[in-house]
Amino acid sequence: MTALVDALHFDEALRTDRVVKEQIAFADHIILNKTDLVDDAKLDEIEGRLKGLNPLASITRAQRSFVDIASLLNQHRFDLTKMDSIGHDDHDHHHHDHDHHGHDHGHDHHHHDHGPAHGEAGHVHDEHCSHTINPIHDEEIKSISLSAATPIDGIRFTQWLDKLLAEKGQDILRAKGILDVKGEDKRLVFQAVHMILEGELQGEWREGEKRVSRAVFIGRHLDTAAIKAGFEACIAA
Repeated sequence: MTALVDALHFDEALRTDRVVKEQIAFADHIILNKTDLVDDAKLDEIEGRLKGLNPLASITRAQRSFVDIASLLNQHRFDLTKMDSIGHDDHDHHHHDHDHHGHDHGHDHHHHDHGPAHGEAGHVHDEHCSHTINPIHDEEIKSISLSAATPIDGIRFTQWLDKLLAEKGQDILRAKGILDVKGEDKRLVFQAVHMILEGELQGEWREGEKRVSRAVFIGRHLDTAAIKAGFEACIAA
C-alpha cells in the first residue's frame, strides 16, 4: 500500500482526521508530496513523525505528486537487510516491503485469521532484549520496536502472538518481524494485520552473521510494558 501525504497541510490533516494516521500506519511506501512548499527543517520534522507512526515504510519526497515509477514497484518482498535497521537508526529512512508467508506452531507456517478484521519515548536495554518506542506527538497510534540477541522459543512465541492478536488484534494495525528461532537454521519471518497472521521460515542465517530477532508493532493504545514482557518471555532458556 502506498500513502500520499501532503507536506504543506500535514499538521492540520493529522490533527483533524484520524483516518490519515491509520493510512500512514498501514503503508509500505509513503510519498511525501509538495516538498517544494515546505522548508527542509519542516520536512525533516514531518519525516520524523511519519517514521514514529510507521518505521516500516519507505519515504519518497515528491513535488506535484511526481515520483519515479520504479520506486513504487516490487513492494511485495520482505527485505531482510532493511529490517535490520529498525530500532537502531532513528534518523535514516526505514525501508520495508511486503512478505508472502504463513504461520503455525511447527514453523512451516500457514495463514491465521484470529477474528473479524476491522507509535511514547524511551529506550531500554538488558542482557537479552531491547525495545524502542518511537517518540511522536500524535496520540493513540504508536510503534514499538523489539529486539533480542538470544534465540527465541518458536512454540512459545507462536502461542504468545496468537493470544496477543486474539485479544488486542483490533488495535494492532500492523506487526512484522524476523526471528532467530532456537534449533532453526532459517529466519522465521512473520507479519500481521489486525487479527490476520502469516509467516514462514525463509533465508538461512549466513555463516558468522549476528543472529538477532527483531519485531515491530504498530497500533492504537498499545501497552508497551506488556508487549515487551511477552516478547521477553519467549526467549529460549
